[in-house]
Amino acid sequence: MSSMARPSLHLVTALACEAKPLIDCFGLRKQEQTDYPLFQGQLRDHKVSLVVSGLGAFNAGAASAWLAGRESALGRSQSAVWLNIGVAGHASLAPGEALLVHACRAADEIRSYYPSMVAKWPGKTAALYTLAMPSQDYPADAMIDMEASGYFTAVSRFSTAELIQSIKIISDNQRSNLEKLSPTVISDLIQSRITELCSFIDNLLAIARLPQPADYLHLISHLHASVSHRAQYARLIEHLSATGGLDEQLQQALGQANTIAEVLAMLRERRDQQVPVLNGVD
Repeated sequence: MSSMARPSLHLVTALACEAKPLIDCFGLRKQEQTDYPLFQGQLRDHKVSLVVSGLGAFNAGAASAWLAGRESALGRSQSAVWLNIGVAGHASLAPGEALLVHACRAADEIRSYYPSMVAKWPGKTAALYTLAMPSQDYPADAMIDMEASGYFTAVSRFSTAELIQSIKIISDNQRSNLEKLSPTVISDLIQSRITELCSFIDNLLAIARLPQPADYLHLISHLHASVSHRAQYARLIEHLSATGGLDEQLQQALGQANTIAEVLAMLRERRDQQVPVLNGVD
């Protein structure tokens, strides 16, 4: 990535009350005549966009895809960081606890999403089930919300797993009364974790600033590679660059490979050697 190309930060919330602490923190301004409520500003040299999707997985996915398309048309889609922030329920965790999502699935679907745990997060992680309706029927070992699966489904088409993340703040549990969960309470819950959220955002942006696949094309310039081969190469390079697996020894080996198949095999082998270490929920 050139020194002038800085990754953008795309934030997605379901509710305006979830967005308010973020809007205040980053000094974002509401944009006029947009399909979804959109707030934009600057975090140092990074463009920040926040979209409020409305409730539900469909709305979260549609708003995320709309934002991705809008930013792409403006030339700001390269290596964008995506972060969904909102509240969620859990059987036993206390309101106000913040957790990074390490797996997400809609309750009525088979497919799951597994964000790459690369950026440093000081707290706990948890799985998340996305439901179609509000519920106090909590699973024993996971959070519940109404948006994240739609967000992950949409955004996975526009960025890589390392740069697509979700953080949930616990808002309710088996001892809570959902009727007392007001917009003010939700804003206060998000605000109580704003320091951790901003620190995690900084870590994500640092990963997005790492060298990009185009910076490594010279390693295969001597090989015949189809469009499909180059796409596979780019995905593997981006993953290994973000996870610290693209060391000098591997780069040298890639440059000496005789075929693109040999290159891809080496990259996959290095990727498969990396075992992520996750912090479980106590």
